[in-house]
Amino acid sequence: MVVENRTGATGEVASRLARAQPDGHTLLVGSIGVFAINAVLRPNLGYDPLAFTPITLAVTTPNVLVVNPDKVPATDLRGVIDWLRRNRGRTSYSTSGVGSSDQMTMELFKQLTETERLTSLMQAERRQPLT
Repeated sequence: MVVENRTGATGEVASRLARAQPDGHTLLVGSIGVFAINAVLRPNLGYDPLAFTPITLAVTTPNVLVVNPDKVPATDLRGVIDWLRRNRGRTSYSTSGVGSSDQMTMELFKQLTETERLTSLMQAERRQPLT
């Protein structure tokens, strides 16, 4: 077995293998970004999400909200929401990329809690929780 990681664009780069001739030897492990989110966010997607045949649900991955306790004086969700409202427009959050499930989760969280934050894409050398 050969594993070839093709990163970028929330799975879009790797998913372009759908254009290759089927050989029975190529598998794609993709997330909701590959099969649902990308198709909505990117009108000129380089592949057709419906061209894949689902085999099995391999894993489920929960999204977790974490804060830096040295910067956010909250110990529960209510406290975080209150802190975000007091600091409206002066906070940021990091995700693994535009269109990722964690970014979509934070956008939904912002809407539901009526809070505002700036998006800061996560970089490998500088991992940051909500600050």
